[in-house]
Amino acid sequence: MTALLEGQSYAAIARRRRRSVSTVAKQAGSAFRKLGVSSRTDAVRRAVELGLLDQGVLAIAHTVPGGPRSTPAGDADRTDV
Repeated sequence: MTALLEGQSYAAIARRRRRSVSTVAKQAGSAFRKLGVSSRTDAVRRAVELGLLDQGVLAIAHTVPGGPRSTPAGDADRTDV
């Protein structure tokens, strides 16, 4: 969830975790379904509401380049926004 919060693409998460992009996308989709949401922003917000993420994390996320609602420059392989 924190990688999604940081605005990382599925491809970037897959590289970092040594998984396929398909696996990361399926895992994110599963998390979204369990949280009852359909977007990254809603997933993070819901996780905070449920106490799964600290509320202070949202404030930090808006200072992180590529955080919620922004697209990092040069990340043309994003298919998850």
